[in-house]
Amino acid sequence: MCTLTSKDENSTEFLPCSRCRRSRFEESLASSNIPVNNRVMSNFGLQQENLDEEQLVVPAFALREYFTQDFKLAVPPWQREYSWDSSSDEGQVGVLLEDLKEFVLANDRSEYLLGAVILCNTDKSDVAYLIDGQQRTVTLTLFLMCCEQYISEKRLVQDDFHFRSLLNSCIGNLENGYFPTVEFSQDNANSIMKKVFDWMRSVSDDRDKILAETDTYSSTQKNLLSAVKYISSEFRDGKWLPDDKFVEGVQKILSKVRIVQLRLGNEKEAQRAFDRINHRGMALSGADLIKNILFEKVSENDFELISESWTNMSQTLRQCKNTKLQDPKYLIRAHAWTTWEKKTTYDDLTDSYKRKYLNDSDEQNPRAFAIELEEMALTLKDFSNDLSHRGTPLPLLLPAQFLGSVQHYPVLLAGRNLASKNREAFFRLYHQVTMRTAWYVFAKERPPEFESIIPKWANAIRKEKDSMTLERLDEIYRDLAFGDPSEQRFERMKSDLELRLRAWKYNESEGKKKIRAALALMSWWTDQYLDREYPINSYFDTRKMRKQKGWDMDHIVATKYVDDSVSPELRNSIGNIALLCPDDHRPTGAASPKEKIPVYQNSHLLFSKLLVGDQLVRTDRMNKAWKQVTDLTGVIPEWSLSSFGSTQISDRTDFVLNYLTKILTMEAKLPHDI
Repeated sequence: MCTLTSKDENSTEFLPCSRCRRSRFEESLASSNIPVNNRVMSNFGLQQENLDEEQLVVPAFALREYFTQDFKLAVPPWQREYSWDSSSDEGQVGVLLEDLKEFVLANDRSEYLLGAVILCNTDKSDVAYLIDGQQRTVTLTLFLMCCEQYISEKRLVQDDFHFRSLLNSCIGNLENGYFPTVEFSQDNANSIMKKVFDWMRSVSDDRDKILAETDTYSSTQKNLLSAVKYISSEFRDGKWLPDDKFVEGVQKILSKVRIVQLRLGNEKEAQRAFDRINHRGMALSGADLIKNILFEKVSENDFELISESWTNMSQTLRQCKNTKLQDPKYLIRAHAWTTWEKKTTYDDLTDSYKRKYLNDSDEQNPRAFAIELEEMALTLKDFSNDLSHRGTPLPLLLPAQFLGSVQHYPVLLAGRNLASKNREAFFRLYHQVTMRTAWYVFAKERPPEFESIIPKWANAIRKEKDSMTLERLDEIYRDLAFGDPSEQRFERMKSDLELRLRAWKYNESEGKKKIRAALALMSWWTDQYLDREYPINSYFDTRKMRKQKGWDMDHIVATKYVDDSVSPELRNSIGNIALLCPDDHRPTGAASPKEKIPVYQNSHLLFSKLLVGDQLVRTDRMNKAWKQVTDLTGVIPEWSLSSFGSTQISDRTDFVLNYLTKILTMEAKLPHDI
């Protein structure tokens, strides 16, 4: 904790803690007369360069002074979102509230130092950017708004106009509307602050409805509302201060809680300081630090452009459904893998970019890097959410997504521009990447082995740029997609796939998910031969509560059907599982396979329908489609539900393995673009 030590009865000395380290000062203000000399600063490695004066005065403002300066405090567009946790007393909001309470109730404490904030000038004289201290400043603003609301609701102040005026002035200029002291660069965050203001001023009994959340709110919006609700509930439940001490406590906080303020002259210098400060908020991630390196390298003219690109990139990634892809670190690592042909870990990202990319050369520049990340983020969002790229459906992305894999995206990102330059080449790459990834998951290849091939593969695709040919794509796939050819990983993975598939069991969670994924993929593939246009996600859908959609997995020989010749192990294997519509599946219960013939005859899925065997009335289109499958596998199944038992389950397992292998090794060709 920062401390104020008395040298004598007339002077004090500020000793900063590690949270308040700073790199250098460009200007100083003298509002608090708390001197920091160069000798003291050198103990923390913070001595001022070219410091001519014996002492540098650092302003430590009381909150009433900090929030009523002649400029607005603005959160810059490239800062991270408001993220302080208010879900429990142990969250940052709860800890701050408890700290303030302890200070108010402590008779022996006349001042409380709340650390340091870093501001920097902007091109507007009445606006300063909050470089460091956003979380504390915003939370304190919400705290003051909650105080004003509670005081008004409980009528705790009747005639102290000066105090109420001061409290409102700290929140903003509120005489003729809402002109806040603290403002975000994002409109959605400001809209929530306006809602809190409306709630603060409301006299309605239903005022709390103003704070209702919606599913469309961003994390910042939700966190802001959560903090207000937490603080307000602490007040109303009497957990913070009793009503007879409330106003006095707020007065003490406004007058005696102090913040050290460092105001720098330009944004580059402020970013440098931000990079070197440990603060009370979240620890800086690799993505944050790389961002700061970017800002350190750019000219003032490029600063705004890069800030906008970074913000756009972050906002785009937050739209990804997969939370792993929402962190900019994933995209930056993907960029590193495609660029350097070497696997880079999250921990190594910052040092790698310092050494290899963000240097002083003209060839590699931060502006181009930031713009490329913004473009890659848009493509990644399309891959992740819509299974498409530039409006073209990419259904085969779904199996890997369903099974939770994200390691493959760097290769697709490396070839993203092929879609407009060479459509055929892009689809070949997409086919290779999606099937190789599905194979990796189905065969349970070790993640480090699979990840080791991605950087080399992605880098080879990136290097070709516009000159990519189908022959070159196939050569890269053959040489790199399975590691060192001497390891014979291709043949080993075929054996691993067989071993894993035969071990999948419906009554085990991992096996159940892979059985569903394999059956869904083969069912969709088979229906493509019928020229059906059902979206692939409809094949992977599961049955939801109160919704009639998706597919149940049916035990062909039901688990409750009495047949001693079929073991429990066989009943739970993939050879005994088929996909059925819930409406068709539910009435079957413990029926025998023969009794299920009408159900399977009416199935929407050709792959399930063909289990009926010779009794199935087939159209010419169905015969043509099934012939393509049997020609591919080299097997004409002879099973039939009228006599489905252990032998047929084993035969069907062999057939499924054969069919799935042909799909994953890309021997299965679709009759149209995939």
